[in-house]
Amino acid sequence: MIKRFLFAIATLSIGILIYVLYKYQVLVKDNYIYTFIRNFVPDILWMISFYFVSICFMKNLTKRYMFATAVYTFIFSIIFELCQLTGKVHGTFDVLDIGVYFIAVLIAYTIEKYIFRGNYYEKD
Repeated sequence: MIKRFLFAIATLSIGILIYVLYKYQVLVKDNYIYTFIRNFVPDILWMISFYFVSICFMKNLTKRYMFATAVYTFIFSIIFELCQLTGKVHGTFDVLDIGVYFIAVLIAYTIEKYIFRGNYYEKD
């Protein structure tokens, strides 16, 4: 579990670093690649981090719980975006964010399944 937690901290830190570098205009370019990095890569990294922190709180980590965590993480991201749409949470609603969150959860689930594989209980 400590490897998963450290991975979560690393992805969160990289996402924060990208956000800060763009906020203070250290990295500023006006093309599609930089726009994608600025707008979506931190979201991907933060969602991956959220998935792995959620996994760290599992007592019995099985394949079924891994998948359920991926689904719940994605549902949480949809609820968060809808809260932005209704103004209950500060932020800007974007349908593309929901797609990016889905891709991020798929990436996180794939990393969990193929890189951290074998580190769960085979109760399923």
